[in-house]
Amino acid sequence: LFSFNTAINVAAKMDDDELALKFFEEMRAVGFQPDAHSYGSLVDAMCRVGKVELALSVLEETRGSTAKQSVVVWNSVLDAL
Repeated sequence: LFSFNTAINVAAKMDDDELALKFFEEMRAVGFQPDAHSYGSLVDAMCRVGKVELALSVLEETRGSTAKQSVVVWNSVLDAL
């Protein structure tokens, strides 16, 4: 999980939301459950490129998971607005 989270985070820092989403989906495909860091990095990636609506839909997905939303994640969204 740590390696996937790192890859998603690096993709986000490179403003490559598509790569971040690819790593996120691959992580799930091999059986890992996303945690707060996974969702946070994915939301950050989407917000960095202006895909706020998509980021909000990812945040909505966290409601059905054990991952908790954080102030840091919501700051990413607010910064993108």
